[in-house]
Amino acid sequence: MKTTIGDVHVSRGEPPHGNPYLDTSKNMEIDDRPNALRMFRDTGEMGQYTFGHAPACGGARRITSRDEIDWEGMR
Repeated sequence: MKTTIGDVHVSRGEPPHGNPYLDTSKNMEIDDRPNALRMFRDTGEMGQYTFGHAPACGGARRITSRDEIDWEGMR
């Protein structure tokens, strides 16, 4: 099952202890998340970002391929 776009967490670099729930994202600008997601969607490149499946109910895991994301909800 693919991760919905709303459950994708984007970190610049590695989140603390590899846990996206601990990342406060204070080192990211407002446009960083959408720009990083577009880059990942269009090229498969992650650049300096780490992507994670991080739903509100818990159960985070790292995303390593753009094929793991349901891109339908992204503008």
